[in-house]
Amino acid sequence: MKKAGIEKAELEAFLREMINGKQKSWLAHCTDAEALCIDRVISEVLAEHPGLICILRQRYEGRGMTKRKMAELLNDAHPEWCFSTCEKRIANWLAVAEYALYIPMRESFAEKMA
Repeated sequence: MKKAGIEKAELEAFLREMINGKQKSWLAHCTDAEALCIDRVISEVLAEHPGLICILRQRYEGRGMTKRKMAELLNDAHPEWCFSTCEKRIANWLAVAEYALYIPMRESFAEKMA
């Protein structure tokens, strides 16, 4: 804290605002450089798959959405599919997107660390 020039009261106010705020994120503790690196990798790897980007945003942006809620929305859009099918599709689409990002993300952060 001393190195960054942040006082204890300022840090407490920031953390209190983050806890009480509506826009929660899993990336709240990332630096701007790390967040830009994550965005770059996602946009490069999934450039040809906007649907996967959309489903990742639903799941992880802000407070994120549960898989169940995502399946409910998909079921509302496609009432001809049973709810179980919607749940399985959401789970599989997320797994595909996360698997596609795993190695490029790891390599990107390995380069950053070296």
